[in-house]
Amino acid sequence: MVAMEAIFSANRAFKGTPEANGLVALFVGATSGIALHTLKSFATHTNSPTIYFTGRSTTAANSLISETLKINPTANITFIPTPDLTSLAGHDSLVDEFLKKETKLDVLVMSAGYLTLKGRDENEEGLDRKMTINYYGRMRLLLGLLPSLRAAARERGEGGFKPSVLSILAAGREGAEITRKLIDEGNLDLAKPGTFGPRNCEKVIMSSSSLALEELSLREKNMRFAHVYPGIVVDTGIMREFPPILRGVWGVFRPVVGMMVGVKGEDVGEGMFSLLHSGGKEGGNLFLGQWDGEGRDFRKAKVVGCNSQEEWEKERGSLRQEVWAWLGQVMGRVGSERINGLGLWSAEQ
Repeated sequence: MVAMEAIFSANRAFKGTPEANGLVALFVGATSGIALHTLKSFATHTNSPTIYFTGRSTTAANSLISETLKINPTANITFIPTPDLTSLAGHDSLVDEFLKKETKLDVLVMSAGYLTLKGRDENEEGLDRKMTINYYGRMRLLLGLLPSLRAAARERGEGGFKPSVLSILAAGREGAEITRKLIDEGNLDLAKPGTFGPRNCEKVIMSSSSLALEELSLREKNMRFAHVYPGIVVDTGIMREFPPILRGVWGVFRPVVGMMVGVKGEDVGEGMFSLLHSGGKEGGNLFLGQWDGEGRDFRKAKVVGCNSQEEWEKERGSLRQEVWAWLGQVMGRVGSERINGLGLWSAEQ
């Protein structure tokens, strides 16, 4: 693990650079948990930022606004009540709301999501709700805001701040073999009877997230993309969809878990902000790993148990192509003129 002082030092140093001035950011799911801590770190280490954030609680939002303005009186901060993020339409409405206010976007942090013991739970668009809030919807939001990210990149220019996209989920928990099997079976949406289980669902969401962001990183060289595992942060709302009895059990054991293996939300927020402006210790415009800049990078053969990096590059390229093509079908199935206009998929797909 990278020493926290190194992360703090890099973040403090960033505040003194021209890149830290006047950034526009959108934090999705920020009235609690990891995105909240990342927002506070962002406010601490930037100058005159414009911050938009979504959440479920107006009371929590007002408290966060007050705290943020104490941290940074030069900040301009606006709350956008969370629409239904278990649907693509909900993400479209969030894009619409943001575009009423801004034309450029420097930072997009996506953290909304939850765990559930339910089986497949389809929304009105024919997509599973958990897969939508954790993957399809995040990509819908990112793609809907891609022109705004591109506009920010043009304005910042060479050597300026690179627009950065952070998807806080579970990098390092991808499953190449499961994803290949589901692709071969034509079942990436896990719609076939008997295939929607916690393991399959997790592996396809994590693999698809990393592969789709890798595809975008290859296309959008002037931006940074990251799929990040935040570690065990106990003060999040990720278990809100669990049955009351399990939430109660978690409430009892949460302090013990936090002391034994947990990480402080404040530290994770600092680490997330460091990734936004540095891209991780290896640089480049794609990071897959932990909040502290370390972790299991899905692009490395040893991580997936492949003996040859060359072999894995070929297989991963094939997986990425299939995952990207399927994403295009899902995006087109529901329909979005805004995304169709990006020209990211050929007519054949």
